[in-house]
Amino acid sequence: MLPKLLSAKALHQRLQHPGDLLLLDVRNEEEFGRARIETAATPETVNIPYMMFIEDDTRDEAIARLPRQRPIVVICAHGGSSEYVAGILRHHGFTVANLAGGMESWAGLHVVRPVAQDEWVEIYQLDRPARGCLSYVIISDGLAAVIDPSRYIHEYQALIAARGAT
Repeated sequence: MLPKLLSAKALHQRLQHPGDLLLLDVRNEEEFGRARIETAATPETVNIPYMMFIEDDTRDEAIARLPRQRPIVVICAHGGSSEYVAGILRHHGFTVANLAGGMESWAGLHVVRPVAQDEWVEIYQLDRPARGCLSYVIISDGLAAVIDPSRYIHEYQALIAARGAT
């Protein structure tokens, strides 16, 4: 079962296990070609631009390209266009979720994994799936060092603050 709104973190967790999920990217072909959601277990992804769902003469054609038996996550740049398309698809009987914040939220997603913890040091890996980037936070004696950070510094600040370090 899919919620109506799916966070980037929840989508990432779901993509860790192969299944019958379909990703519907409603951005224009150029944007879709530039960046898309890809993981080790990326499900089938279909690109049908948002405009196909707006125009009366192309909406039925766009809907006909989608399998009714599969759950669908609709993706756009920021979450607004995909919300509109998800509503249309729900109205037509599809099981569908909207990616909250769209590709912008996917781009900022950092998955935190503890690497090592003992009495004097904690090491965390931050994986940014949208770019395949890895960075690290090392904490010892209440001090933190960040190795190869992304531009989303709030992710590091939140982890460091949660661990009581500066």
